[in-house]
Amino acid sequence: MSESDTVLDDSKSRFVERVGQMFSNVGMPHLAGRIMGFLLICDPQEQSSEDLQSALGIAASSFSAMTRLLESMYYVERVSVPGSRRRLVRVRRGSWMAVMKDRLRFVEEFREIAEMGLHQCEPLSAGARARLEDVKASSIFVEERFSAAFAEWEKRARNAE
Repeated sequence: MSESDTVLDDSKSRFVERVGQMFSNVGMPHLAGRIMGFLLICDPQEQSSEDLQSALGIAASSFSAMTRLLESMYYVERVSVPGSRRRLVRVRRGSWMAVMKDRLRFVEEFREIAEMGLHQCEPLSAGARARLEDVKASSIFVEERFSAAFAEWEKRARNAE
């Protein structure tokens, strides 16, 4: 028997597919996005593997691989059911902030690589130097703004608790 109260009508199906497409647009599997989309709108928020597979019409092996991927990226987590060996899947609280912080680490690392290029790849043409300086300057800009935004978000989250 299904425990999910969520039925994928046309509008919810479009939403789930749109999340899947967004994931595809950034190089992630479409199916991982569909799982994420469903988890964002389902009731209850915790879903069994069987319910997710049934609602989305996906095979157990595909579901397992995509769920492991989403777990490794901190989008979802598995939770235990008291008195049972079953584990349910849900969106991890704070997952969006964790994902954005991970993207910021990429920007920081790329800035460091650009700085390395500026110091270690001499002689550089004017064009090469300009491209590396552009990566460095835009990365610093993003790092400063995102770091301030993250600090503000964390302050708001603490105040809301």
